[in-house]
Amino acid sequence: MAAKAADPIPGYIVLVNNDTVKCKFKTGGFILASNFFNKLTVINDQGEEQVYHASDKKLVAFGLTQNGRKYDYLYMDVKPKTDNGFYLRIVKGGKYQLYSHQVASSSGMFSSLSPIYVLYNPSGEFVKFEPCVLCPWKKHLRELLKDDQKALDEINNIPFPPNIPKFVVEINKE
Repeated sequence: MAAKAADPIPGYIVLVNNDTVKCKFKTGGFILASNFFNKLTVINDQGEEQVYHASDKKLVAFGLTQNGRKYDYLYMDVKPKTDNGFYLRIVKGGKYQLYSHQVASSSGMFSSLSPIYVLYNPSGEFVKFEPCVLCPWKKHLRELLKDDQKALDEINNIPFPPNIPKFVVEINKE
């Protein structure tokens, strides 16, 4: 017996002209297991499939809902160019927005996923960082958050391994 394909998931895409179009997404069944970073397949109202590649820059954002949870993605044009793609919004705060995507790495027989984050400040400036032992991620955060003393103080309290989403929730509190 052949395996049944997962039902398409309802959502929306935002085109570069800022038109929002309702659609459905073809996934492997579970959103977080799907890799939307570089590519997504959309099913329109006529049932036709269209593949969007992040590198084509035809979409600025998209979102979908599964099991009552909303997933919003934004296209990020960051350096290095290999990190350009769709990032999942993790924290939607009053001041700060946090986005992430998972990067797979392997060493010999072991492989792991680690997050790369993009944090936006209220001015729309952003920093991309990877919270690893040898990475200068706290320095990058300090540069972005230089005008927010509370946030600067909180950076010193981030343990390792860091819980970046929790940190961003905290600095969004008034």
